[in-house]
Amino acid sequence: MKDLHLILAPFQNQPQELLEYLCKHVNGQILEKISQADYGVYADAYLKELRRIKQHSEIHSMNFDGALSEVVELTRWQKPEQTTDKWLTKAQQDNLAIAFSCAILLMVPYEWYQNRVGENSTIIRLIQSSESLQYILPKMLHHVSKLLAWRITENGTDLEEVPFFIFGLVLTLLKSGDYQEAQVEELVAHLLIIEKTAFEAISNTIFPTSSHWLFRITSYHQLQKDWQSFQPFLIEQIDKVKSEALKAKLQQVADLLA
Repeated sequence: MKDLHLILAPFQNQPQELLEYLCKHVNGQILEKISQADYGVYADAYLKELRRIKQHSEIHSMNFDGALSEVVELTRWQKPEQTTDKWLTKAQQDNLAIAFSCAILLMVPYEWYQNRVGENSTIIRLIQSSESLQYILPKMLHHVSKLLAWRITENGTDLEEVPFFIFGLVLTLLKSGDYQEAQVEELVAHLLIIEKTAFEAISNTIFPTSSHWLFRITSYHQLQKDWQSFQPFLIEQIDKVKSEALKAKLQQVADLLA
């Protein structure tokens, strides 16, 4: 089996592209919406940090847990609205707020973010919002795949979250159509192995809170049904791909998600 780093190399260039892409499109109204997420508490301070990120298209040095995490986390929990709107409707503005918040959460250095837990929820919300945003931001899924690929091997990523990042990458590649079947096959093979490795490691220290594949490796599985909702999509892809090996791998994951 090919080394995971070699498989990811083509996708890992410039993971900051997603944040830069979003900063060009989020407006003041969207930033204000995020800043108000905690019932308006400290909204002015949050808005100042968000405006600075948009202005420079980067996450500046800060005490993230105290300066911004609360409102971007709360925005992350909002359910994206599935729409095919091709202009910046209210639904798409809400999706932009969610995607922007998720991008910040996934890009902030772990040294600044002590409460970096339950990232599988951030990943799925980013994917869901991106599905709709691709109708107004055509490169959305492409940039998301780069960010997810980078986080798979980033030093601060917890072992229990790695399978979700790999699965998220597989989903974004399949949805964008920008992939080679051999690459996706290798990613799915690693997903199955790393999920098992993570489960064995976690089982030695804590009692799993879920018996379901993938979700048995984390206590933060509130959005389990959201992840499982992609099972029909995987089954559709089985009929579209040419590789018999990839068909078998996708069927295995689809069966496990049931």
